Amino acid sequence: MKTILIALTIGLMGGISFAQTTQVKIGRHGACNSGRGICGIQYQPTAKSSSNNAVILKNSDGTIVLRLFKNALNELQLEMLFGKVLLENTTSETLQIDSAFSLDLETKLAIQNATGTYLSQINKGSLEAVLNDDYIDIILFKSKS
Repeated sequence: MKTILIALTIGLMGGISFAQTTQVKIGRHGACNSGRGICGIQYQPTAKSSSNNAVILKNSDGTIVLRLFKNALNELQLEMLFGKVLLENTTSETLQIDSAFSLDLETKLAIQNATGTYLSQINKGSLEAVLNDDYIDIILFKSKS
């Protein structure tokens, strides 16, 4: 099984000028190289990045979002993330996390520095995903407002 590795970018993109971002990479590798969803998120400094196709951001209501840019993902990668083919007119979906995983210290600090939110792990379960024409927002943490 191929490793899915999605490098994420740091910076402001159109429509998220209010957001703070940090660059990470996500994927399925090692002991979790099969199945669906994500089983690793790791800070990826700009100098190590080979492509810029997603960001972790904090939007104006305090929600922490993993934004994947559709034009940088092929159909097989999307199918492996969601466990099925996504229909063109789909606007919401669920991303299943099969096993909880911890973030390494460098990743935790990078997310905290960029967003002001301490995120130490991604829990097992379902994450809400909102699909747009250009990107998919995966809700990692919703602010209690």
